[in-house]
Amino acid sequence: MEALILENLCKTFRGSGGSEIQALDGLNLRVRKGERLAVLGPSGSGKTTLIRCIAGLENPDQGRIHMEGSEITLSPPDQRNVAIVFQNTALYPHLNVFENLAFGLRLRKKAKSEIRRMVEDAAVTMRLQGLLQRPITELSGGQQQRVAIGRTMVLKPDIFLLDEPFSNLDPDLRTHLHSEIIQIQQQLGKTMILVTHDQNEAMAFGDRITLMKVGKCLQIGTPRELYQVPEHLFVGQFIGRPKMNLIEGILQVCSSKLVFKISGSEGRSLELPSVPGLLIKDAARKGVEVCLGIRPEALQVLPCDVPSSDSLPASMIPVSVEKIEFFGAESCLYLNSPFGNLVAKCAEPLKLTTGQNAVVRFSGSSGIHFFNPTDGENLLTGGSEENQA
Repeated sequence: MEALILENLCKTFRGSGGSEIQALDGLNLRVRKGERLAVLGPSGSGKTTLIRCIAGLENPDQGRIHMEGSEITLSPPDQRNVAIVFQNTALYPHLNVFENLAFGLRLRKKAKSEIRRMVEDAAVTMRLQGLLQRPITELSGGQQQRVAIGRTMVLKPDIFLLDEPFSNLDPDLRTHLHSEIIQIQQQLGKTMILVTHDQNEAMAFGDRITLMKVGKCLQIGTPRELYQVPEHLFVGQFIGRPKMNLIEGILQVCSSKLVFKISGSEGRSLELPSVPGLLIKDAARKGVEVCLGIRPEALQVLPCDVPSSDSLPASMIPVSVEKIEFFGAESCLYLNSPFGNLVAKCAEPLKLTTGQNAVVRFSGSSGIHFFNPTDGENLLTGGSEENQA
């Protein structure tokens, strides 16, 4: 069952000089009951506008919002059972922890005994029970965020909206709070929507991720699905570190083999491994323009002193190692090749040094993608076997 359904949401703002900014552009989204959904995207993609529309802080120009089976598109915020946690905690510095947690309950005119019970229950869940009388100004950043989340929790919302609440925290504390919030969500069974520009945060938090760009949802799926099967070039580039290698050229089928002719490389060709799910149409047999996307881990780098690419198999690329970044169990290699700059991710121990010549070959078909250079759509369409490479 869906906790939230957004249908064709549009929202336009008036910018400086009278220009229009399309924050949401026909966005459709279904959020499952009890799931953790991460809304991911760069600045200006419409993430915050989206949750402000859900919370009732903004009204969409077009479209509808349904929550728990009822339409709430134009309902005021106090008639929506949602709670929002902002990037800055928005706590009252002149009140202690207990009073901050109780603030919303007092506005709803709850009885004093009920307020105390609900605040103490939230304090136990958020591990704040020993801090209820402490001033907000004496809390650490992580403790303040727990108070901010606890203040929404006591209101028992159907949906929690988290607007980049961890972005001002140091990495260790951010990781710790991620784990705590996930445990709390699992305990409460409530729906949570997290807005973030950090892909690592989105992948750690979300049961599913929706990736946004200029007001549109480009893809929604599990973190694994977005990484392994990006439906759009932007998704492939945004998800994954280091970024996917991109090479433009012509894809052909020659003697049942995939051959990629790189643009601007004096007719150099590269033989690719067979890629399951790649639909090869008649036009592709004569040659079709594509943008080849290669995950860094799909490249294997081997030491090899090769004077030119003429003596190499068609499936190998001669490279020189420009830079190596060490990350413990693995390293990232920045390579210079006749086909442009490449990045490879290799496991340690690494038998290469900066400035050394080497060759690159594919470790398999996993991590290889073909995108339409015009609209960015992924060409891995899962066609019938007789049309596949």
